[in-house]
Formats: sequence, structure tokens, C-alpha cells
Amino acid sequence: MFVETDHPKAGKVRITNSALHLSETDAVVRSPAPTLGQHNQEVYGSTFGLAPEEILAWTEQKVI
Repeated sequence: MFVETDHPKAGKVRITNSALHLSETDAVVRSPAPTLGQHNQEVYGSTFGLAPEEILAWTEQKVI
């Protein structure tokens, strides 16, 4: 039920695995919880359609 994984800031952490146990599919923890802002660039680009230059400019202006 519990698995250990490496977190980039917290080190080794013990987290709860999936409670679902299916006969043909193993539940697997793919990654630890993201750090604050870890996926911002990806979200701003893919979800909001911002170009890397726009993201940089907005970051420098402290908009994002």
C-alpha cells in the first residue's frame, strides 16, 4: 500500500500507492508530487499557447 520514492527536495519519501488492485494492471507511482511551479513552463506553453519569449518577458516583469 505504501511505496518509497525520491523527491527532488524532500529526499526519500514514503507515499500511499493506489488502493485499486486490478488483475491485469499493476498500480505504479510514476513520480513524486511536483515542486511549486515545476510545470509552469509546460502549462503556459501547451495550455495557454504562450511562446517561450512571452513566458520569459512575463516572468521578467513578474506577471507570472
